[in-house]
Amino acid sequence: MTRLVSVIVPARGEEATLPTTLPKILAAAEALPVSAEVLVVAPDDSPLHDRPPVRDPMLRWLPTARPGKFEALSVGARAAGGDCLVMVDADVVVDPETFRPLVGPIAEGSADVVTGRIDLLPCGLTPTHRLLERWASISFTAWDQLRRRHPDLRWALPGALYAVRPELLPDRALVPLVDDASIGLHAVDLGAVIGYAPDARIRTTAPATYRQWARQKYRSRYGWAALARLRPHEVDALEPVLRAYVRAAAAGEPTAALMQAQDRLHRLAAREAFRRSPAPPESWTQSRCEWGHLIDQEQPS
Repeated sequence: MTRLVSVIVPARGEEATLPTTLPKILAAAEALPVSAEVLVVAPDDSPLHDRPPVRDPMLRWLPTARPGKFEALSVGARAAGGDCLVMVDADVVVDPETFRPLVGPIAEGSADVVTGRIDLLPCGLTPTHRLLERWASISFTAWDQLRRRHPDLRWALPGALYAVRPELLPDRALVPLVDDASIGLHAVDLGAVIGYAPDARIRTTAPATYRQWARQKYRSRYGWAALARLRPHEVDALEPVLRAYVRAAAAGEPTAALMQAQDRLHRLAAREAFRRSPAPPESWTQSRCEWGHLIDQEQPS
């Protein structure tokens, strides 16, 4: 039985979103039927530690000297007191009941890891941004269908939201660029059952410019190329299934062929770049829209 839930929020480069997003994370933690703590992990030189934008008895601010999301998650996990860890990105909008269906199966003992669902938070003000939002929505729909219908492929965790038993976290990630899939594969190797809670929903924005979208895609594809070198059978089993769901989700989208062609190009370019020089590409920070303006106007769904 779960006695304490630790919500870990890696926040490197996303400090500006916290005044808007963190109160919603805290509200979702408060709504849990058990006690909860929220641990925000930020660089040790971040102004957050001296001037936190939000104060709450549940909240702790943790410093980390090393870059990387996996490092931030590890710092949070080491400091956490909970017997269930919820990993949630700092720059997403959390619905009030998000954590309940995520934690429930772990508390009941029917799952060891539970993944949530990612939806789009629309904020496109330009034709390019609105196009990228449609492409992002196609991807989110494809992943939702894959996780609903293919339990054996749920090891590809959605990095923005999942819950896990602390003992299933690895000491190091197979590929830090795809820390979520690395953690999922490690859990499966240990015999973990991975569940899916589509009612555990968060919303996030799409990249605002084509350059940002392309950098995000290339970085992700580079990480998957590295993972495919280490775990070829698992990646080879997942990729064609995901592509089939992307094609189904893209039906009726007039730019679907362009989206899929560019995705293939990024996949091939990343695999070739990894073959030539297996070192991580530069990090990518997504520009965000005006969170407060958006969330003040959003309607309950």
